[in-house]
Amino acid sequence: MFPLYTVAKIAEYKAANSGTISSPGTGKTPVTLTAAASTFNVTVPTSIPLVVGADSKVTSPSDVKIINNSAGPVKVTAIAMNDGAWTMTDYNGGDRSKLAAEKVGSNKLGLSLTVGGNTAASSTNGSQSPVIDSTKWRITGKNTGNNELPITVGAIASAVSTKIENAVTAANVVFTVAWDK
Repeated sequence: MFPLYTVAKIAEYKAANSGTISSPGTGKTPVTLTAAASTFNVTVPTSIPLVVGADSKVTSPSDVKIINNSAGPVKVTAIAMNDGAWTMTDYNGGDRSKLAAEKVGSNKLGLSLTVGGNTAASSTNGSQSPVIDSTKWRITGKNTGNNELPITVGAIASAVSTKIENAVTAANVVFTVAWDK
């Protein structure tokens, strides 16, 4: 059953375009279209859990991804890496030698997020927005079999003197997502 709005539009069209062909030939029939805006629905990671070992090496998850539940393609247009309980610092290509010289308990975290060979990495101290190539951070729509964007996470951290048993929000990553028009 069509919604009343659709039935009304069809009746309106029929009234405006009723006509007959009175001699052999062709008749032109326009095809009209109305549409509701497509639903935008994207799921970003709820967290990126990092574990810092006694040797200060960071273990990162392997299942971080963005999922596009929308009917059409979307892309990540910007990423922000904001300080939390820790201060963002230079990821330095994953080399933590600079952090090895930092005071123990300085709570510094370097982070990288990689998709399709394009890496967004922290490069300075404090909150920041690394530049990304949004053509690499593109996700097709649902029901395509390819609506997930896996993200490889890399991290380095300064040493701590006291065990952290209850996870703290060391930093926040903010993904800005838009339609891929």
